[in-house]
Amino acid sequence: MTLAAEIEREVSAAGFHPVGTIVSDRDEAGSSVVRHDNPCQLLLVGSLGSDFWTVFSASTEAADGLPDAMDRFTRRVLGGLAETFGVEVLFPFDGPPYYPFQRWAKAYGGFSQSPLGVLAHESYGPWLGLRGAFVLPGVGEGEREPHILADGRCGNGPCGACVDKPCLNVCPVNAISSSQGYDYMTCRAYLSRTQDAACWHGCLARRACPFGQEHAHVSEQARFHMMSFVGS
Repeated sequence: MTLAAEIEREVSAAGFHPVGTIVSDRDEAGSSVVRHDNPCQLLLVGSLGSDFWTVFSASTEAADGLPDAMDRFTRRVLGGLAETFGVEVLFPFDGPPYYPFQRWAKAYGGFSQSPLGVLAHESYGPWLGLRGAFVLPGVGEGEREPHILADGRCGNGPCGACVDKPCLNVCPVNAISSSQGYDYMTCRAYLSRTQDAACWHGCLARRACPFGQEHAHVSEQARFHMMSFVGS
């Protein structure tokens, strides 16, 4: 079993979702990765739907009332795995400067930039969040191509082929458009003054996406993210 496969197995057991690996060149990945003499593999790791929420909500971080609970949980769990396997792990919330996680995911394939600001995946829609990337040093012969997991299609993502684009038509304050993208200030202001808005149980535009609906956040999970967003 390869190192990547071993880490993928442990990542899954911990409640996260292994996305797959890409090869990162020295000048692409930021200050931490460039310390490696050769191109390295990045194993991208995400959180997917309610599966991740079940594990996180039972954690000490979720219960301690301190800020950034999900990021702290992510750092503890993935950081512990990195230490176990003797590798480095990068996080999207470390910065500035921030690592280009969205660019890495699009390079891997299957993702597209959605009007909502988040990436949308062909199988998982807008419900796969990027949580970390393990740095696996050394790229052997024949390893220049992405390592595609069984459920990865490695296409250009769903948004370009989505004709109806229902995400653009359901926001109560028109905070999402094809020309301007996501107006997060308008969204945040609406949530701040409208405590009974249906959006508190999940962004209506996000829920309207026809891709990956079986991975949509449960109500408690959606409210957690909305509270983090409004309070940030």
